Amino acid sequence: MDINNVLDKVNEVGMYMFPDKDIDEVLNELKKSFSNRPGISYFVVKNLKSNKYRLCVKKHVKGYLDFKKLSKKAVTFYKNGEYFEALQLNLKMLYSLYGKPKEFLIISIGMCYLKLGYVKTAISYLELGTLISSNNMGNLDYTPLINKLKGIKNVEYDSLKDDQKPFVGFSENEFKENVLTVRKMDEVFSLINNGDSIKLACSSLGLSYYEYLKVLLIIAREYYYMGEMVQGDKLLNMVKKDKNKDSNLIGLIKEIETNKKFYKFREESSGRKLLKRNLFI
Repeated sequence: MDINNVLDKVNEVGMYMFPDKDIDEVLNELKKSFSNRPGISYFVVKNLKSNKYRLCVKKHVKGYLDFKKLSKKAVTFYKNGEYFEALQLNLKMLYSLYGKPKEFLIISIGMCYLKLGYVKTAISYLELGTLISSNNMGNLDYTPLINKLKGIKNVEYDSLKDDQKPFVGFSENEFKENVLTVRKMDEVFSLINNGDSIKLACSSLGLSYYEYLKVLLIIAREYYYMGEMVQGDKLLNMVKKDKNKDSNLIGLIKEIETNKKFYKFREESSGRKLLKRNLFI
């Protein structure tokens, strides 16, 4: 990957993580492309198993931050299902650091990306966080979750009790390809199936406007699962036309639009919450 593509990736998701290389290759890459580049910082992590090194390039913004306060706020956002807000705070902390970040920050970013539906990006962050934790003699090992996301069967992982699995609170359904989620989604379906409009259901449950837009995408996808393309397109277009959508919503829109013709052929639909009728917006 050339320097411009690397920088584009840094701007898109906060960091670019090169594959493991020999230390000489890493140093040459640094000298050639990233040394003294404004707005960019980097760090190197050693893979203790392969004895190779991983170069990580990220954005860097100077300025003092109260990490304790921001970390606490980010965790609160995450627990409340406000994953985009949590991600923005975590990235802000990442950008302010010049050296190697703590593993918890990297893992937190990975979990936010996973909740927002960016599985490949989440895997990259979770792998790096696990690697940093290993170097620091820590116990944050997300390998089972990473393998699960990659579709690798892991007997040891499956045998664990729920409270022993990495990051308590993730359900089995969220390890699947379908990771577009909103808190209280079960209650949303219950209300709309009993007569509420989508907007009223979201408002009654205290969901944010951002979550309302995600609910529209989830229900649009449900229509595509049922083969009702017109209804699905109607909701999808509402989100597409909304002026408040961000890059994460744009990514989800593109994903759904690309796959909308294929949803009804998928086999893993038995666990979904089916719509009982056409809905009021």
